[in-house]
Amino acid sequence: MALLTGQTPTAQTPAGDEPFRGMVHRAIAAERAGFDSIWVSEHHFTDDGYLTSPLVAAAAMAGVTSRIRIGTGVVLAPLHHPVRLAEDAATVQLVSGDRLLLGMAIGYRPEEFPPFGVRRQDRVGRLHAAVDVCRRLHTGQEARGAWFRPVLDVRPPMLLGGHSPAAIRRAVSIGDGYLTGGGDVDHAIRLLDVLAVEPHDRDVFHVGIHLAVVLEDAGVPTDVIMAGAEYQHRRYTEWMALPERPPALVRGTTDQVIESISPVVDRLGSYANATLLLRLIVPGVPAAMADQLVHHAGSTLLPAIKGR
Repeated sequence: MALLTGQTPTAQTPAGDEPFRGMVHRAIAAERAGFDSIWVSEHHFTDDGYLTSPLVAAAAMAGVTSRIRIGTGVVLAPLHHPVRLAEDAATVQLVSGDRLLLGMAIGYRPEEFPPFGVRRQDRVGRLHAAVDVCRRLHTGQEARGAWFRPVLDVRPPMLLGGHSPAAIRRAVSIGDGYLTGGGDVDHAIRLLDVLAVEPHDRDVFHVGIHLAVVLEDAGVPTDVIMAGAEYQHRRYTEWMALPERPPALVRGTTDQVIESISPVVDRLGSYANATLLLRLIVPGVPAAMADQLVHHAGSTLLPAIKGR
């Protein structure tokens, strides 16, 4: 289940700590509902409370769950010291019992880089460095004069995110997997087509495909969900400086959504390590409605997907 961000729409009264405490509650609910993974994200210096520390949130979720995998979609690796990032990821692996999926990407918002003393033009190189240092330290090697001796295998799969062919090539070249951002079925298929021509082992390589989903028969007012989805879409469009366009999402009854996403589910079936990230919870949806969405999806949508 994706993507928990902690945002409160700017037109709403600030919700205090509820969005963040709600992430922990959603993790419990998602595990009970049968979800296999839950994902958090990272951005900085926003006016809507976007989560800034995904690995801290992941550790909190790990503490109240026992089975569900916890993914970062994504850590903005260039903003983190690679040794600190490696240590924090290893800590989450240890406290969770090997349940972390470490998604990382280069970032894009210009205003996020200077406060961390990072030049935006260095972001690709810094991501490469983060992957290298994490891999070395997580396997007991030395990196940049740092080392630690793992008490068990602490290597989380490193999935590298992005929407471009260059991002896909980078993920295949240096990562353990590829992770898409949000989108609809057509967008996901286009990215999978690009990935298909890159040499990779489908028995080992991880793939995470992220789809925004609006369930119209989940017992939650569709206008509430759409308001949150449209708000989040506007923010990402603004931050990426993209032309205005309708949100890319899959909308309909549960049966209609199952039919719509089936081409993606079928494509993912060729991978031993595939994750379908369903963005069900959007900013502004009250806690009780979010719980209802999770319960409904767990009892109807998930069985149909897992049964294909």
